[in-house]
This record gives sequence, structure tokens and C-alpha cells, in this order.
Amino acid sequence: MVVSMRNVPVETLEKMFNITAAMDIAHGAPIHIGCPSDIGLSVSDDHTIPGINGMDSHVMEGHVPCFWACGVTAMECLKTSISDVFYNHFPGCMFVTDLTQEEANARFSSSYPVARVIHTSRDRYVPVSVGIWDIMSTVENILIHDPGARGIAPLLLRGDLGRAVLDLSVRGRHVAIFTGFPCWDDDTGECGLPPEENDGIAGAIYITRALQALGIQVTFILDFHSTLLKECLEECFTRGYLHKAPNTLIITQEPDLSDVGVAAFSHFLAIEKPSPAVDGTFRNMRGMDVSHRMGHSPRLYDKFRSYVTTIGIGDGGNEIGMGKVGDSVRKHVNHGHVIAADVTCDFLVTAGVSNWGGLGVAVGLYLCGKCPVHERYQRRGIGPRRDLEIDEVVFSPVMDLELHEFLTEFGFRDGVTGKKELTIDGLEYHGHHAPQLEKLREMAQGASQCTV
Repeated sequence: MVVSMRNVPVETLEKMFNITAAMDIAHGAPIHIGCPSDIGLSVSDDHTIPGINGMDSHVMEGHVPCFWACGVTAMECLKTSISDVFYNHFPGCMFVTDLTQEEANARFSSSYPVARVIHTSRDRYVPVSVGIWDIMSTVENILIHDPGARGIAPLLLRGDLGRAVLDLSVRGRHVAIFTGFPCWDDDTGECGLPPEENDGIAGAIYITRALQALGIQVTFILDFHSTLLKECLEECFTRGYLHKAPNTLIITQEPDLSDVGVAAFSHFLAIEKPSPAVDGTFRNMRGMDVSHRMGHSPRLYDKFRSYVTTIGIGDGGNEIGMGKVGDSVRKHVNHGHVIAADVTCDFLVTAGVSNWGGLGVAVGLYLCGKCPVHERYQRRGIGPRRDLEIDEVVFSPVMDLELHEFLTEFGFRDGVTGKKELTIDGLEYHGHHAPQLEKLREMAQGASQCTV
């Protein structure tokens, strides 16, 4: 696609977007806002973007580069076609008609809801309807419910869930997922097999199903002791919990770039994965040192996070990503001065249970697909709209119960009780987790049935 660029003052981005969105018969809304390299354009040190036939563009200070689909695209395609004759507009001169703009809009244009243009990270901006953005905030309110009384409310960074989901929806191509927190059996005092607790595992599976439904590739980054988790993920595909068998990469030694191929990933996402504290030790919520049960994957995340966009999901303050609110962890969470994570992230999702954070991401991705403003932007205004059913993206109540029963049978323990029971973090599934799923699904379905 050939694009045209305009510099837009950052304070007028939303006004520009909403005006142009109503003009679908012409160029409509921009197909990309911000970071030129995200659509394959190079930018020189003096902020110049090379153009066709020497028509370069320059990114102005205090402005955001915005890109529209350009009619020259057809000319470039037709140059290599077998047709001897074709008709097209001249650059800068659009098709002339006897219809007024109002008549053209009435006949041909789609109706879009009022949009917000959200600054996600660095120089990136993503549009979404006001209604869907507000619903994302309501989802955060549901996720932050704290039945375990851990004092996590001050760890919430309002809007980070929405920004994470918008960034994944638009830029996600290959996501590396990190999960697995060591769990002890209270009867034996030993780490069980599988060694990971059940919180985080289901959340990672929620996210994987949603990403796969959107055509985004997923690879799990696992430690040397996670062979049973690898088998579990493969079985999840066999049972229909995942659309595809996810790739897995076992880290057996201190990694470098050549081992992992970091450039292949658009995002690192960690859910319920321990982070080293400031002193370099890994600790559970009781303050116990679990460093001897850790592999190299957390170091990989920290070492290479500057190369990718990073997302952290946690429920206590000792997980990867919680370094973004380290001071709040030390101040408000029990044992916070000892357990506070040191590894930060671009977007932090805080939840009463980490699995709920994963569910929130899945629901957010579904909402993005139902938002006409965002959905058009996601596909760059090209091709037909893809309308996903909610069960393709978010677990149904029946499938979710089956998943948790399967994880229990597979041997994953409750991280608080150390027992192989249908509980997560000491909270009974039917009393706490099933209602959260039903509440979020109901909200997502309600939003999808109206134009928001």
C-alpha cells in the first residue's frame, strides 16, 4: 500500500480522526497514526521519511505523523498488470461528482461512533470508540476485586489494560508468553510435580486462545523444569481449548539473542511469573526465597525487554512487570519490602487473581474486534470486516470448568493451599472464578450488540 502523510498536532488528533472517519467515500480515517516504522517506513536522523519520486515527508516537532491510504497504490499495482489501458485519478485530484458531501455520505459512508485516540507507548497512537474505552475501565474495576485481601488496589495503573489490549490488537504478530510460579505442597514441604501453581496457567491459556483467534502466533518460553507444562499445553490443543498447538521454547541456560531470536517477537507477556527482587532473589508472597526453583526465563525477559513491547500480569507485587509499581508494593503489600518485583514492563495489568488478568486481556481483545472504529484501523481499512463469535475468543462457562478440572487432574496445585483442588489462590472456583467469567462475558456480549 502507498500512503500519504500529514503532520497533525498531538492536541488535535481526536478531532482530526472523528472528522475524517465520517468521509468513508474518500480516504476516511487514517490507517496508521504515529511510529512510521510500524508500517515499514524508514525515518532518518533529521526526521525525514523518504517518499515516491523524491517526494519526501518531514515529521514536525510537536506533531504526530498520520497516514492515509493513497490512490497511487492502484497506479503502482497497474504498472505490472496485463492491461494496456486503465483509468485512475491524478495525484491530488480526486474523482469529481455531482453529489454533495452530505448526499455521498448518506449513500455510501458507514456511521462510526465517536473515537478516542489513545497514546499507547512511545510514539504510538491507537483509535477506539469512547464506549469501548469506558468498558475497558469497567473491566479493570472487576479485575481489581481483592477477595484475598492482599491490598492490591494501589497497584492498579488505570488504563494499562486498555493500552495493552489495543497494542496487541494492532501490532501483535508473535507473542512470547512467560508463566509458571513454583508451588509447595504443604503436607510434604516439597515442590510438587508439575512444579507450577495453577494460577497463571489458565490465564495464559485464555490469552493464547484469544490471540490465536486473531491470527497472532504464540510461543511459550519455559524453563528446564517445565516439561509437564509443555505437555499440558499440547493437550489443551487436543481438547479444543486452543485453536492451535502453541510453540514452546525451553530455556536451559543463560540466554542470548541468538538463542531466542528476540527479533521475531512483537511482545513479551508475563503472567504470574516471578520477578527477582532488588536483591536478586525470587520470593513468594510469604517472603520465602524460591530462587533455587527458578530457571533462566525471567532473566531473559528482563535482559531483552527493551527490544519488544512488554506486558506484565500479576496479583501480589512479586511478579514480572510489578517493578513498575515497586514503591506501592513496598508500601501497601504484606512483606512488600522483601518481595517487591524489580522487573518492570510497558503495560501492567493488576488483578485479584492473575488468571482474571488473563481473562481481562481476552475480553479486551474481543471488544476491540467489535469496535467499528478500531476494527477498521486494525485491518488498515483493507478487506472485509471479520466478525468473531465470543466463544472463539473467550472461554464459555462450560469449557472453563472443563479446563480447570483438567488442570487439577493434571496436577497443578493451588498456590496458597498447596492442594490439588478446584481452587485458585485459596478461592473456590464456583464461588469466585466462575462468577468473574460470567460477569465479563455478559459485559462483552452486551457491548457487542450495540454500536459503541
